[in-house]
Amino acid sequence: TEVLSYAHTESLPFAQRHGFTPSREVRYSALDLTTAPPMPQAPPGVRLVSAAGLDPRQVHRVDAEASRDEPGDVPTDSLGFDLWRHECWDNPGLDREASTLAEVDGELVAVSLVQRDGDRMWSDFTGTLPAYRGRGLARLAKQAALHRAAARGARTAYTSNHEVNAPMLAVNERLGYRPVDSQWSCRRTLT
Repeated sequence: TEVLSYAHTESLPFAQRHGFTPSREVRYSALDLTTAPPMPQAPPGVRLVSAAGLDPRQVHRVDAEASRDEPGDVPTDSLGFDLWRHECWDNPGLDREASTLAEVDGELVAVSLVQRDGDRMWSDFTGTLPAYRGRGLARLAKQAALHRAAARGARTAYTSNHEVNAPMLAVNERLGYRPVDSQWSCRRTLT
């Protein structure tokens, strides 16, 4: 009954003429990795681990639980394991070596997934289990993932966030990301 699409700011009048209502801004940001962020020092009790060699079911659990309340226009329904494995884990662009998880007391609690295309990377998802938020674990995992991606040849990192995702926008700003573009989500009700 409803269509969700995206339009650049200069295309909003066209979208509105065709019955779409702008909803939220999606910000795209980039980070120069030629001066890579240092590998972060994990606080006591926290261990940073690469996704390579981990059981994909463990990674899926963190991804699914952390993404359930991700701010945006469409409520995030966590993907079932089989679809997630196909879409994410078995995606040839996933850099499992650079993708990083934070482990606390033996439990994986935060994740930063990295997609690669040559010397460019995309932060596919970064999130923390609700019970562990507010401790800087998403920033820690993402900084380690950026460092690992740079060590593996990535020169530019890209990411996107809805304007309402203030915590992740703050993490990205602290890591040095700078805005490069934006789009607006636009909705149209079908009659």
